[in-house]
Amino acid sequence: VNWIFCGGAENSSTCQYPCWADGCISSRCQATNDSSSYDGICTGKTFLDSSHECDWYGVNCTENQNVQSLYFIQNNLDGNLPSEIKELRSLQGLDLQANNLKGAIPTTIGTLSNLDVLYLNNNGFSGSVPTELFRLGSSLTDINIGSNVLRGNLSRNWGNLTSLVGIQIYNNTFTGSIPDKIFGLKKLSVLNVRENMLSGTLSNAIENLASLKSLHLESNKFQGPIPSSIGSLAYLEELALSDNGFNNSLPTEIFKITSLKFLYLENNKLSGTLPSEVGNLVSLERLILDGNSFRGTAPAEIGDMINLDYLWLHGNDFSGTISQAICNRREQLSMPSSFYADCQGANAPISCDCCTDCCYHNVPNAQCYHQSHTKKMRSHSVLV
Repeated sequence: VNWIFCGGAENSSTCQYPCWADGCISSRCQATNDSSSYDGICTGKTFLDSSHECDWYGVNCTENQNVQSLYFIQNNLDGNLPSEIKELRSLQGLDLQANNLKGAIPTTIGTLSNLDVLYLNNNGFSGSVPTELFRLGSSLTDINIGSNVLRGNLSRNWGNLTSLVGIQIYNNTFTGSIPDKIFGLKKLSVLNVRENMLSGTLSNAIENLASLKSLHLESNKFQGPIPSSIGSLAYLEELALSDNGFNNSLPTEIFKITSLKFLYLENNKLSGTLPSEVGNLVSLERLILDGNSFRGTAPAEIGDMINLDYLWLHGNDFSGTISQAICNRREQLSMPSSFYADCQGANAPISCDCCTDCCYHNVPNAQCYHQSHTKKMRSHSVLV
């Protein structure tokens, strides 16, 4: 393991910069114990010296001096995670995100029966997820192993982790389908598997995730229709299915999810019309539909969506004139602030007086033009 100093000299009693800002561990720096905050403070804590390990930076202990949590976020750590991690029998939180760690996730991590939170994301861990991890049963509530180089099929044993609130395995090379056992995790609030090589259809069993707030499946190889059962997810706020092969029309049940704030469906094979029920999504802030085969007119009820800020309709087969109800809202509130449609050129299928950007219809990789006639390249949506 390599350690470097942030800001000051080794014998400095204070730090020149907050520890999190430089992404390093200093022998004189201590980050706040609140892992949700990155406010760096310097308290004179040391690391890897003769003092008790409970006094070291990033180490929190119980009253009995047993190591309870390790928080080493963005600290330029490298090397492997040693199998001796098993000796920390009281460990509840392990946060090693945003370092340079590599190698396999040690199988001995499955012996940490008190482990509650495991964040290994944004490192270089490789290989498959050890089956021993699934022995943690009801203790583990949150796992993030995203942005590594992990691979393999998703095990049905994910269903053994019955207390999970969050599963984040994004930006790896996992293959196969999502096992139905995952859809049996009643407490799951976040499921993020984007940017892998997953395939198959989205199971109707998705309706069992009654607590789900965030579902990110984008940039995989999923196909088939979006199941109507998705309308049962009453607390869903983020639904991102973009860059897959989903087809057919949108199930009307999706417009019953009034909690939705972000709906990303771009670059699929979706078709049909956009129904007037879309206006029921009064909490929606982003409606991203570009790169599909939707047809018909954009419903006037979009003007009732008082929070809508991004509306991307281009790259479809929409036609007609954009409703005055939509344009009135833009004139009054400058919303949507980003409104794309296929309204560029003499033969444009859409007439739009209030679009921010007009694109050519049925032109691969077409440029879109700002309504001020300043050329502007169309950019991909970025999830928040």
